[in-house]
Amino acid sequence: RVRALRTDNVHDLVRLAVEECQKRLDPYYDHYLRLFDAPADSGSPDYQVLEFSRFKLPSVHHNVGDTYLGFNQGICIPSEAYALVCEDGNLTEYTDTPNRATNLWLQSCLLPQGHSLVHSAGITLNGQGFLFPAFGGAGKTMLIAALRKQSAFMFFGDDYVVIDDKGEMHAYPSDFSIYPQHLELFPELAGTPYSDYFAKREHRLKLWDAWYRLPGNPALRSVARWLRNTEDPRQLDPLVPSLPGWKMDYVKVPATEILELDRIGTSAPMTHCLLLSRYTGDVLQVEEISRDALINKLSGIMSVEFRYGLIYLHLLASFGVIDPMLFEERQRAVWASCFANVRLHEVLIPMAMSPSDYVERMQDIVMEMAG
Repeated sequence: RVRALRTDNVHDLVRLAVEECQKRLDPYYDHYLRLFDAPADSGSPDYQVLEFSRFKLPSVHHNVGDTYLGFNQGICIPSEAYALVCEDGNLTEYTDTPNRATNLWLQSCLLPQGHSLVHSAGITLNGQGFLFPAFGGAGKTMLIAALRKQSAFMFFGDDYVVIDDKGEMHAYPSDFSIYPQHLELFPELAGTPYSDYFAKREHRLKLWDAWYRLPGNPALRSVARWLRNTEDPRQLDPLVPSLPGWKMDYVKVPATEILELDRIGTSAPMTHCLLLSRYTGDVLQVEEISRDALINKLSGIMSVEFRYGLIYLHLLASFGVIDPMLFEERQRAVWASCFANVRLHEVLIPMAMSPSDYVERMQDIVMEMAG
């Protein structure tokens, strides 16, 4: 038996455990579950993560060109050092490199219990619960940065929020994804390693670009590719320098670096849902939206957000392990019940609208709705 390196309990709904192993997998899960840390004896996990070397492929299995392997209770992709086993409603993920399917698997654990993730920001203000679903880049983080200055503000999430079939929302305070344009919204990050990263990254990118422009470098790269039998010059260290650890154009910042812990909520009734949509018009508009239309759009947004994990979901379906239609039906059922008594609007935001104008208008709209 291996020892759990970290355990997390998401609102007593999903227990996740990352097992101690040679590879450090647990820091990745901090991005999602930093504030759900739980004692190691909090119960058997619904979702556990093990190093890929611990996976044992059943002798009876199906294969697709040795690329995708399937068996009665799961799948394996050897080239990705990845496998997933579904047994008695519990998930075991085997991996050497944590991937972006984590939220998808959490969703699959939440749905049977009448709960669902939504790609959204969430707050309460004056006791009113607001959900702001949107694609990435619509302005969720800008809005949170402004509204947090209100004394009656409580934070429930910047990227995802958990909602249930009773109309409640539950905090999912994953780390903020902070881009350079966000730094002025969070002045407390000035002089921290988070802001320093961007300055150092810019410097390294300039050096990297200068290296590739040196005379003779195209010929050097061609020879190096031939010698190493690869088409990616970034993998040719030390002949061609790479940027390990400096490729991301954003940083992950724990919510507690931006908000005090007592301003992070747990659960609250939802009263308003404002879908944020960027469009090419000239005027910010707030329009009522039907529940069916909202659910259709949320389904699309979630599919885009889950896109890196959907290959695994589809593989599980193709080998007869799960029913993907049931996943979608449960998701829609939770949303339909949750939004039954919530005021639903879509906010059409002009693409050319300045951040300051957008924040000012949205604050007025939310404050008016919050009374």
